[in-house]
Amino acid sequence: MGSSGINAEYMGSSGINAEYMGSSGINAEYMGSSDKKKAPYQKKADKGKAAYIAAQEKYKKTPEYAQFLVDKAKHDKKQKMNAISEPAGKPSRPMSGYMRFTATMRPKLAKKGIVGIKVASHASEAWGKLGDSGKAKYNDPAQKDMEKYKKAKDKWMNTPAYKAFLEEKKAVADQIKAEEKKAKRKAKEQAGGPTKKAKTS
Repeated sequence: MGSSGINAEYMGSSGINAEYMGSSGINAEYMGSSDKKKAPYQKKADKGKAAYIAAQEKYKKTPEYAQFLVDKAKHDKKQKMNAISEPAGKPSRPMSGYMRFTATMRPKLAKKGIVGIKVASHASEAWGKLGDSGKAKYNDPAQKDMEKYKKAKDKWMNTPAYKAFLEEKKAVADQIKAEEKKAKRKAKEQAGGPTKKAKTS
């Protein structure tokens, strides 16, 4: 049962009907009523709240809730890691020989009405017909640019800013790992699993 299901159960069992529910909650008519008039509705609301709490506690002891905690931890990990930005100055990876060739093909294919995903198949077919000498026209410059890129990337990765980035990333990863262990332990405890016994002197 998800939290929405529990909420629906609670709202359905509360007994507070549309007569006393306004767009912004309990309306002025209900608020101005005497305690005696409110009592039946309050009783049903209390009963519904108790049912909601009981259902929630029951759900927390299920394998589904344990899996939810694991999935949530993974999602939070991804979000936190993505929040760490790489330092500025990262060199852009150059295009491969094939991608360079495809770039030259696009305008020609566009004139024939061949655009979008259709370009890939036509470019691939044309690339296959070039032969080694024809491909060298694109592969050789791409290889030279790749060598320059690797040197520039190595230089960037040896900057103080990049080293600080790695340290921050490791610190966050360690924190997430600790939180994941805590979440798993909590899930087992709530599911009624074994817990470590306190040491006795």
